[in-house]
Amino acid sequence: ESLRGTAASSCTEPVNEQWLLGGATTLCVSTTLSLANPGKVPATVQIAIYDENGPVDAVQTSGVLVAPGEEQIVSLNGYAPERERLAVQVVSTGAPVSATLGVGEVSGIRPFAVSLVTRQLEPATTLVVPGVTNVNTDTHEHTDNVVENDEFPVAVRAFAPGGENATATVMAIDKNGNSTDLGEIVLTANGEGELIDTHWPEAANAVVIEADVPVVAGVRGSSFTGSAHDYEWFAPAPTLQADTPVVVPVVGGGKLVVANIGAADANIEYTAVGGKSRATVVPSGASVVVNAAATSLLTSSAPVSAGVRYLSGADIAGYPVLPADSRDGSLTV
Repeated sequence: ESLRGTAASSCTEPVNEQWLLGGATTLCVSTTLSLANPGKVPATVQIAIYDENGPVDAVQTSGVLVAPGEEQIVSLNGYAPERERLAVQVVSTGAPVSATLGVGEVSGIRPFAVSLVTRQLEPATTLVVPGVTNVNTDTHEHTDNVVENDEFPVAVRAFAPGGENATATVMAIDKNGNSTDLGEIVLTANGEGELIDTHWPEAANAVVIEADVPVVAGVRGSSFTGSAHDYEWFAPAPTLQADTPVVVPVVGGGKLVVANIGAADANIEYTAVGGKSRATVVPSGASVVVNAAATSLLTSSAPVSAGVRYLSGADIAGYPVLPADSRDGSLTV
């Protein structure tokens, strides 16, 4: 009853290992971990939590039993209180599970924001986060080429699961292929790093993170209108392979955001189920926003990443477009 805002996440296939990044357990912020087991046997889930200083005491991260066809919700405020940043590793045995983070924040006694965080499967040296934006209805003052900073700045967090010291560079891209360098995140061994961008480029709608070691990451964008505020922890989107149709679920009022960081332009076609096909070009190094039907089939001539963003007044939410698991590989018995 004390919260307001809009939250959304991708439907995900259950897996045995996944990462979630976002939220906090500081005063006025509540972060929960939801574990769902759609299988027919119990799942035993081990939770490992990392913060800005490294791993949380392993004694606090015991196993959680999730019965078949049920969901368990775990308060991370109890596992790791007073943490400013959270990176969570979820490893299940017995049955794979689906996991999300739920974040709720109040400012004093006023509702401030809600968010749902979609999981990531594997760390990577290059991550693309489509859909990121930061909207403030208050006009920034421009005086002598000086721009007023955002009242609620974009935050970019990264974590290197390998435990190495590392550096990650962060940039924002727009529909024309223009990029803006946002800065660097310095990662210490097993600690989660953060970059605060004081002024978001208004035309940008995606973030690209390049690291010298594999990382997982998350980006927080906000919407602020009058006295109402909301934010979303956007998760990186996996690469959608060229010439491979992918079903895109677009929530009502949402927009499809397609990012292309490859060397060649991408010709994308999105077809509504039972409807007409539409096409556009995503230039190399660009991220474009298109109006796609609620259920569309997306095909691209080059590898791209995509996400869905919902933005309405002081409500913001987003989630990555996830391809179906190819289930390639071998099994040794």
